[in-house]
This record gives sequence, structure tokens and C-alpha cells, in this order.
Amino acid sequence: MDLQHIAVKLFTRDVSAFDMAALIPIFHRWIQRTALSDLMLIDVADYTHVHEGPGVILICHEGHFAMDEGEGRLGLLYSNKRLATGDVQQRFRTAVQRTLSAAKLLEAEPELGGKIAFATNELLFRVDDRLLAPNTTETYQRLKPDMERVLVGTYDGEAVDLRHIEDPRTSFTVKATTSTSPDLETLLARLQASNP
Repeated sequence: MDLQHIAVKLFTRDVSAFDMAALIPIFHRWIQRTALSDLMLIDVADYTHVHEGPGVILICHEGHFAMDEGEGRLGLLYSNKRLATGDVQQRFRTAVQRTLSAAKLLEAEPELGGKIAFATNELLFRVDDRLLAPNTTETYQRLKPDMERVLVGTYDGEAVDLRHIEDPRTSFTVKATTSTSPDLETLLARLQASNP
């Protein structure tokens, strides 16, 4: 299955004092420094005026990152648009890795002064391709094993609960939750180690 439009969202912890506009110069610096070496970083877009919208977007050739406020919950969303390779499991793994890597960079940004942190006990998966992956139970049964294999490696065998959010009006969406919240560096190392 040639899924290209895979998205992963990692939610933030309480960030009541967080100023979304602070991300604009940070993302511009990431472009100048090629901070995410496996992506071609292109531009930054400001959508902070949109209620529960995409916030500030870092546009890449392969996809984009958004400090997304969708459904009233702030989180870092990576949405792949093109050039995904490997089988479906590898494509999910790449989207998770890119999300965790960018989140780690944000947490370490001195300009943010520790005002943003991510809760790693919850991930949202989305496939924005209704022809290849309609939001149905059949799609969930087909994609669930690939998501599980990625998560088992990432969470070191810890139980991960997958919940399909079945709504024909939306893209295919699955919420993954665990009982613990390992730090981003630990998750990235496990993800790398579990890569076949």
C-alpha cells in the first residue's frame, strides 16, 4: 500500500505560558542550520490567528511540522506528504521518528526556556488518504499490526492501547496510549534499535 500522507501528533504537557509566536524565529533558524538533516526545510507559515488551527508551520519538501491546536489540544504534528519509502511499517516508523526528533529539538531550545515539554504517553496517528485508507474498521484491522510493531519497539514491549477513532467525516485516526511517559531521547534510541 503506497501510503504517503501519514501524520503523527505528540501532545504537549501543560504549556499555559507558551507563546506560539516564539516558534517563528526558531523554525527559521532550523532552516538556516539544517537542523533536521533528513528533511529539506523550506519555509515557515504563521497561522496562529486560526482558532484551534495549525499554529506555526515548518514547511519541508517531504511534509510539514505544525504546532497544532486541533481539537483544542496543543501538540507537535508531523504530516508526511511525499517521498515516503519502505513498507507501511517503515513509513509509520519514519513519521514517528521525525515527530520525536523535532520534539526533542524544541524541548532543548534555549529561547523557549523549558516552557514546552511533550507527554510521550500518547500519540495520534492519522492517514490523510481516504481512497487508500478510509476511516473504517477494515482499514484499522489492516494497519493495526504495522502500528503495533513500531510502538512495541519504541515503548520497549510495554503495553500500548490503540483506539480507532471511527468517524466517516474524518481521516483515518488512531490514538495510542501507554501508562508511562519515557523521555524523548530514550524513545528515539529504542526506535532506532528496533529498526530492522
